[in-house]
Amino acid sequence: KLSYACSIHKMQGSEVPYVIHIIHDSQKGMLTRNLVYTAWTRAKKQVVIVGQKKALDKAIKNNKTNIRCTLLKERIRKEV
Repeated sequence: KLSYACSIHKMQGSEVPYVIHIIHDSQKGMLTRNLVYTAWTRAKKQVVIVGQKKALDKAIKNNKTNIRCTLLKERIRKEV
């Protein structure tokens, strides 16, 4: 069957029948609970997890989010 590989970020706001989530310790900075949640909630039918249990455990325990430095608030204030 025809398949596509997409990053989790590209899939935000989309749904697909199946998700294969590859999770590995080498993904250090991306092992976060939010990213796992986003990946898994894209699937309508089934999620298949391939990788290391310790990496998954680390991601689930990590609920820290990165502070985004976009200057958006300052830009809006400037326009208003």
